[in-house]
Amino acid sequence: MKKAYESALAGATVVCLVPARTDTAWWFDYCAKGEIRFIKGRLKFGDSKNAAPFPSAIIVLSVNTLCKGIVKYLQEYAVSKIRTLSRGESSISHPATPIKNVRHGSLNLIVQKSEQ
Repeated sequence: MKKAYESALAGATVVCLVPARTDTAWWFDYCAKGEIRFIKGRLKFGDSKNAAPFPSAIIVLSVNTLCKGIVKYLQEYAVSKIRTLSRGESSISHPATPIKNVRHGSLNLIVQKSEQ
């Protein structure tokens, strides 16, 4: 998945059929950043009598899907920031601390949050 993720950052569109292991680090490091389509039921290949012992998912990684994740994160951050400021709290009186360093190809974003 790391190779697929890096290829997507470089501009490729990558489609992966993977076990839906949502309890693993690699799932959250790579799969959760793309477009996820869970497959209903268990897969069976060819004339096999048995199905896979795990659920499966199709993951699409591309510049578009990765950017949606960054935009969603920034939108959630902005909503939280607007709520904080609407309560009359000043973000200027608090030192800004980077909370997320988002790397996307040649784009590097450092999102900051006021310490409370």
